[in-house]
Amino acid sequence: MRTVRAAGPHDPTYVGCRRQRLLRTTAGTSGAALSTTTLGVTPAQASTLAGREFFPQLISGPFAHGLTPALGFAAAACLVAAVASVLRGGRYHWSEPDPAPRAAANV
Repeated sequence: MRTVRAAGPHDPTYVGCRRQRLLRTTAGTSGAALSTTTLGVTPAQASTLAGREFFPQLISGPFAHGLTPALGFAAAACLVAAVASVLRGGRYHWSEPDPAPRAAANV
């Protein structure tokens, strides 16, 4: 028995098909949202844009630039929390508070 997997919007195959459909080389093809004529790119440029290397190379620099300060802040926050924990002292032991004497309250 062969199982068929449904292609959802996050499925890589589905995303690749949508990207190729957007960058079709022939204008006026039914179902094509954008063509290379509409985009003003050559078929070679469309192939580069739809390839597997263009977007990762495009996003890697800005992603690394944003990730470095985020991880630096996380490390600094952990160090501040560790110092606060050390300065706080030993373990906290919760105990039941003594009930207030009722006789003194009625006098």
